[in-house]
Amino acid sequence: MHANNINNCQNIPSFRKFIKIKGSTAEIANFREELKSNHDAFISIAKHKNNDKNILYIFSGKHLDKFLDLMKEVYFRDLRTNPQEYLKTKPKELSLKQAKKLNKIV
Repeated sequence: MHANNINNCQNIPSFRKFIKIKGSTAEIANFREELKSNHDAFISIAKHKNNDKNILYIFSGKHLDKFLDLMKEVYFRDLRTNPQEYLKTKPKELSLKQAKKLNKIV
C-alpha cells in the first residue's frame, strides 16, 4: 500500500496571545488598521480609557476561541469592558512600539 503524505501548510500569522496595548487614540486606531491589513486570525477591541488614551486588546489562538465561546454566555458589553476577568488570564502588556515590531516580524 502506498500512502501519500500531503502537507497542506497554511501559515496564518497571528499573535497567538492575549495582548493589552496602551496608547493615544490616534496611534491605537492607526495600529489597528495596520494590523487588520496584515493579519486576519484575530479580534481586537479598543476600550476608551480617558481623554486621549485607549487600550487595545488583541485576542488570537486559544484566547480567541475562548473569547468566542464566552460571547455565548456573557453579555458582550461586560466581556468588552473587562476581558481579563472572564478569560481568567492576565494579558501580556506591550507598548505600542513593541507591538509594531512584533507586527512586522509576524
